[in-house]
Amino acid sequence: MALSLIISRINYSKVMAWISSVFLRKRLEQIIVIISPTTYI
Repeated sequence: MALSLIISRINYSKVMAWISSVFLRKRLEQIIVIISPTTYI
């Protein structure tokens, strides 16, 4: 029982880390899209 709880906790942290990394990547792309027109000019 405790083992499955630990495994589910590890899977939860992995999922949260994956979601946060995807969110950060999209946020970075938005920031780059906002900054890039001003850098080209």
